[in-house]
Amino acid sequence: MYKHLIIIGFLVSSLSSFATIVKDTLYINRDTVNQAANLIHYCSFNNTSTFEISNAPLEVNLNDTLEITIINTDSLTHTFTVNSIIETGNTIAMDDTSTFTISFNSKGTFRYYSDVAYGKYLGASGNILVGYSNYIHFFWNLFEAKVSLSDSLANGLATIIPNYYKPEVFTINNLIYPNTTSDPIGFVTANVGDSIIISVVNSGQMISPFHFHGYHVTILEASIHQNFVGWEKDTFPIFPSEAMTLLLVPDKPGLYPAHNHNLTTVATGGYPGGMITLLNISP
Repeated sequence: MYKHLIIIGFLVSSLSSFATIVKDTLYINRDTVNQAANLIHYCSFNNTSTFEISNAPLEVNLNDTLEITIINTDSLTHTFTVNSIIETGNTIAMDDTSTFTISFNSKGTFRYYSDVAYGKYLGASGNILVGYSNYIHFFWNLFEAKVSLSDSLANGLATIIPNYYKPEVFTINNLIYPNTTSDPIGFVTANVGDSIIISVVNSGQMISPFHFHGYHVTILEASIHQNFVGWEKDTFPIFPSEAMTLLLVPDKPGLYPAHNHNLTTVATGGYPGGMITLLNISP
């Protein structure tokens, strides 16, 4: 096994000389999962070499440097890609290891992923949250899968999403409701008056019109819909590949759903199911 060190001098802040180096390691793993009586192929970035269905989120403070080591346990080459930051020289061969060093000079949510069909289209995509470590924060990674296409991608028989694309499985952090309510990184639990950050990426291929019951959220950052920044909304679209940072300050206690507003997406495994989670707010 060879180890490569790749230095990315992009987005370096004038204060970066005082920054902390945050070291982390992720493993690229692949496996199949039975969801709602469907066998789905998943590829994930995990904290260990044991496959877990959810991708591990990454966190750094503003002006910190992220030193991330990627270990590829798959039998195929992958990449570690962050749009506009790491797009070249970022391949990790099978059974190989690469280390990437990144500095950020703006707060917000960034999406990382493996930019190969059997990676990104099988769910190898996650969140990087920059600058909100002092807040209560959670991660939502939106994704959908079509059973037959999942099998074709995993076996090298497909490399693109077809024009006719009708997925059967819709997830948050690759989990379907009610499993989303036991997800430690996605199930929002807090108190009235708390400032809660929700880091969202859409790793799927469909627009997700997301809807909050009980509360409005403020859109702090958006990688595509920058005109949304500052809006206080309870429903808004999240486009494929989009990364958003949301601020929720609940004004009342309660247990409220948050979900994709497309009915098909909340019926995986029966209704309610699929792309639904809950906001559990205590007094």
